[in-house]
Amino acid sequence: MRLAEREIVRGDVIEVRSDAFVRFERDTHFLSYRKNESRVEKVAAFTHWLLGRAGQGENAPPR
Repeated sequence: MRLAEREIVRGDVIEVRSDAFVRFERDTHFLSYRKNESRVEKVAAFTHWLLGRAGQGENAPPR
């Protein structure tokens, strides 16, 4: 059985044509943590540091 085959048959999800996506060649990075851990000191400190380095922090120049 294919992944999500039952859901497709029921109409809960649909298959998307492969030509519906635009391919792009760019590095992407994601910061992920559990919602209930957003205020854990080490998670908050790392997030603050990372966003600051990426120019996305509180003191970042306006875009």
